[in-house]
Amino acid sequence: MKVLVDILDNQAIFGMEALKSLSFVKRAKPMTQAAVELWEDLKSAAQDVRLHNFVMTLISALTSYCFFEKKLAIRFDMEQPSDQLVLFG
Repeated sequence: MKVLVDILDNQAIFGMEALKSLSFVKRAKPMTQAAVELWEDLKSAAQDVRLHNFVMTLISALTSYCFFEKKLAIRFDMEQPSDQLVLFG
C-alpha cells in the first residue's frame, strides 16, 4: 500500500526521519516539485469531474421530471380574515 503524507516544509526533515525509523515503512522519499504539481492537477481534475457528474445528474433528473404525467405539487391558499398561510397537500 502506498500512503501520501503532507508535511510542512519546516518539519520535513524530522518527518522523513520519523517515517524511515518505522520498521513497517519500506521506503520514504519526498516528492519532486513536478510530482507535487501533477498531484494537485489530478486532484483538481477529479473535483471537476465530481461537479460535472452532479450537474449532469441534476439536469437529467429535471428533464425526466418534465415527462412525468402527474406532477407533484403543493397547493397553498391565503385565508382572507387572518392573512395566515395555509398549506394543503
